[in-house]
Amino acid sequence: NLPEYYVNKAIELVRVNYGDPNFNVHKLCKIMFISHSYLSRIFKSIKGETLSDFIIMMRYKKAAQLLANTDMTIKQVASSVGVKDEIHFYKQFKKIWGKTPDAYRKTVR
Repeated sequence: NLPEYYVNKAIELVRVNYGDPNFNVHKLCKIMFISHSYLSRIFKSIKGETLSDFIIMMRYKKAAQLLANTDMTIKQVASSVGVKDEIHFYKQFKKIWGKTPDAYRKTVR
């Protein structure tokens, strides 16, 4: 099934590229040679979430793992998951996990 192939390929590419701060849905579509609207539509219909939300969650799940399992600074964690702005990282992390990165690290250690 071609739509499922495209969705699985998109997921694979997100897993490989989430650390690139310039990686986004548009770049993914260029890599895959597929239209933004088509990939977004089939991704949402198959996975039940937007492709953009999937990329964000991939980044912040990886960030949570790094906070729990490494001694990297918050800035290093943010950078390694493709987020350039540390303040934005703090706000988005708190929005997703309900705690600041510092508080999250303290609770999981």
